[in-house]
Amino acid sequence: MTICETAKGSELTSNERTLIDLCVKETYREFITSHGDMSKIPTFTDFYKNLVAMPEIEAKSLALSLELYITGSFNIFSGKTNINTDKRFLAFDISSMGEQIRPVGLQVVLEYVWQRVSRNRDNGIRTWVWIDEFSIMFNDGAGKTTHRSGGECMIWFLLIFIVIDIVQTLYIKHLKKEIAFRDGESNIEEKPSARPKKKTE
Repeated sequence: MTICETAKGSELTSNERTLIDLCVKETYREFITSHGDMSKIPTFTDFYKNLVAMPEIEAKSLALSLELYITGSFNIFSGKTNINTDKRFLAFDISSMGEQIRPVGLQVVLEYVWQRVSRNRDNGIRTWVWIDEFSIMFNDGAGKTTHRSGGECMIWFLLIFIVIDIVQTLYIKHLKKEIAFRDGESNIEEKPSARPKKKTE
């Protein structure tokens, strides 16, 4: 929804949010029914086509706002990626990305990073994220710093998520050591103390 809101240039209405939710479900229907067949994973273009097919006026308006990023000059994110995203080390360079497409492009990148961190966390894998020129991510594309952009919110959520993950990992390690220590104590058999025998007179 954040990408749609950025493309629209204003906050989404409740009706628009409902339509986007319905469209997303329809877009992912075949992928879900195929039990996660990656060859059937949908693209931004598939979402756009389903949005165009909806009869509501709000859907037509949203589709028009997205058209620039689907069939227009900024359609670089409308299809499937041509890189192997399963690599252990990935670098996203947005330095040459134009100011007008940067807000949407940044949200696409952050969404991927968020999903990758979440997936790795579920699999017990720690993820390291380095961000160079961090201030660029708080730019609204017109040279001004914004404090309410979707990209900014995603950045803070991502950072908080990583910090929580690290804290939880450290806490779990502490608990495991504590449990192991207590188990070790309970396994120690109490040996009778060797008391000197009393002499009988």
